[in-house]
Amino acid sequence: MIYHLRNQYREEVKKMRNFNVKLGAAVAVATFVASVLGPTALADTTVNVTHNGAKSTNNVTVNNTKKTTVNQSNNTFVVNSVGSNSTTGGNKTKDTNGNVNITTGSTNTTVTVSTTGSSNTANLSSNCSCNTNTTVDVSNNSAKSKNTVSVNNSNTLKVSQTNNTVVINNVDSNSNTGDNKANNNNDGTTSITTGNVTTNVTVNTTGSANTVNY
Repeated sequence: MIYHLRNQYREEVKKMRNFNVKLGAAVAVATFVASVLGPTALADTTVNVTHNGAKSTNNVTVNNTKKTTVNQSNNTFVVNSVGSNSTTGGNKTKDTNGNVNITTGSTNTTVTVSTTGSSNTANLSSNCSCNTNTTVDVSNNSAKSKNTVSVNNSNTLKVSQTNNTVVINNVDSNSNTGDNKANNNNDGTTSITTGNVTTNVTVNTTGSANTVNY
């Protein structure tokens, strides 16, 4: 980025001199302000303030600004409704002669609910490209000239991450065994064997996550 002020200031000097002579002073003022907003790297800066008139005042301000803003937002709403029912048994004998044997099998119920919240991941380069070269040349100006050069380089990084997560789990698991009946059985033995009941319920909920890699 190169700023040459030679020709511009000569023209301004001539105009300002004509204006200020009426006030009894021969003072010329030339002001240059440059602002650069760069999304990637800060550029090298070269400023030349040369060959300006006598008693001129030359002000140069260069602002190189790199600003990075990252906004990430997630809204998650999850409702899990699970119903599970297993039943074994319910066998009946009545009014029989001889031996009665009732065996009920086992029942096994497994319910697994897994919910993972939303996530934000921002991958940002650790190199801000802030190592810039600034060259200022103030030379060959006439007598009693005043020259001011200001170069400002700034780098700003702002990261905002927001997660709103609501998870509602409704799990209803029922397992039943038995309810076997043997009535009025004659001339023998009655045997009733009821199986096992196993119910496994697992609920896994992982909240939201924010990650910044810099």
